[in-house]
Amino acid sequence: MREHQFWRLIRQSQRGTHTGPGFLTTMTKSRQQVIRLRHSVESLPFFEIVRFHHILQRIHQRANSWEMWTAFGIVLGSMDDENFREAVSWLILQGRRRFTRAVAQPDLLAELEFDEDEVIDAEPLGGIIYDILVPLGNGDDVDETIAEEAIYDAFGFVGSERPDGEQLSEDLPSLAARFPKLVAKHVAPGAEALPETAVLVPKHWCPDLADQIGAP
Repeated sequence: MREHQFWRLIRQSQRGTHTGPGFLTTMTKSRQQVIRLRHSVESLPFFEIVRFHHILQRIHQRANSWEMWTAFGIVLGSMDDENFREAVSWLILQGRRRFTRAVAQPDLLAELEFDEDEVIDAEPLGGIIYDILVPLGNGDDVDETIAEEAIYDAFGFVGSERPDGEQLSEDLPSLAARFPKLVAKHVAPGAEALPETAVLVPKHWCPDLADQIGAP
């Protein structure tokens, strides 16, 4: 699998018509799209499934900068490692053009309409390889945990690398200068500072996740 084939699968999942088991029309568009994508990927040879996962990791990492963390934080109100994986997964599901433009110029996220449920339901994109390679068992959580750890030890975890660049100041004038469209759209007019509840980037990079997967 090449990267253009990965993006073709993403595009096909946007307009797919799969309505088989596990598919409900009451689901969010993101969840429906992930289900369609999983059915496409699981029909591939094993090596291609692994390639899909590795390409997904590589694409996800392109968005993994402190600038993108901050931009998503402005949009969503706060940001941590889980929120960021969800947000990047959602952006990937929007297709190659939107993803590439936003990564190159994070302020262009202002052109997209965000729905919290849609963003949250995009997160399973990163676990497609696990869902495919770990068949439904007897409900033993211990067995499933061991299987999941084995898969991620072998193939890696999506969203496990340190963000690139330097953390940005959360000073509102500085943010407005760097992200004028996002601040105009998502920060209340006349505000002199971000809400106290806003945490655009964690004080330390993903400490729990780093310990869990043995990241440097």
